[in-house]
Amino acid sequence: MNEEHPLAAALVAAVEGAGVPVEIGVWGFCTNGSESMGMRGIPTIGFGPGWPEDAHVIDESVAVDEVRRAAEVYRRLAAAYAGEASA
Repeated sequence: MNEEHPLAAALVAAVEGAGVPVEIGVWGFCTNGSESMGMRGIPTIGFGPGWPEDAHVIDESVAVDEVRRAAEVYRRLAAAYAGEASA
């Protein structure tokens, strides 16, 4: 997806607003986005707490602070799409 797409731009704004460093790129693993965006053309972004190398491994874990920061990003993204001025 182009970084200028409204969904991508909204996510960047939500991430910045939550004080989380912005890192734009692609994941080197498969997600359901290959179906939603790849097969159906539904705008799809990936975002979540933790690090890709820690996902789907034995004793997988994520820091609670990262989950809290991600929750704030999700809140801001949802508020932006709902049209709330204080996103």
